[in-house]
Amino acid sequence: MRLPWWALALPVLAFVALLTLIAGPAEAHAAGGSAPGAGQVIERIHALLAR
Repeated sequence: MRLPWWALALPVLAFVALLTLIAGPAEAHAAGGSAPGAGQVIERIHALLAR
């Protein structure tokens, strides 16, 4: 049985998002390559999940 593409993509995205939250904004920005607004989106997601 084959898995759909999203069955692998969603856990990878969740892992990357959590890793970015753990690393903090300084380390995530130093890695480069991300859009300037990406940090703000992650901060909002973190604030929503922290409720």
